[in-house]
Amino acid sequence: MAKRPTVRLNPPSPELQKVLTETSKPALKAAADAVAAGVKAPTNVSVFNNKEGRAVAVVTIIHPKGLAMQAKHGELTRAAAAQGLEVKRYRV
Repeated sequence: MAKRPTVRLNPPSPELQKVLTETSKPALKAAADAVAAGVKAPTNVSVFNNKEGRAVAVVTIIHPKGLAMQAKHGELTRAAAAQGLEVKRYRV
C-alpha cells in the first residue's frame, strides 16, 4: 500500500503559529466529538496544545473497561476510521 502524503506546515513566525493553533481548535473539537459519538461507552474529549505548540484533540474512553474495549475491539480506532481519520499514538 502506498504511503499517504502528509502536509506539515512550519509557520514562519510564532504569531502565525498561535493564530493557526487557535483557529484549528474548533475543527479539531468537532472531529473529536464525531469520533466520540461513534463509541458505545462514555468518553471525554479534550483539545489542547502539545509540546510543539500544535493543537491536538484526544478522545478517551472513561469506562472502567475502556482500555480492554480498545485493545479487544478497537472501539476508538473504528470510530475514527468511520470519520475518515488516521489514528496515531500520542504520548501524554
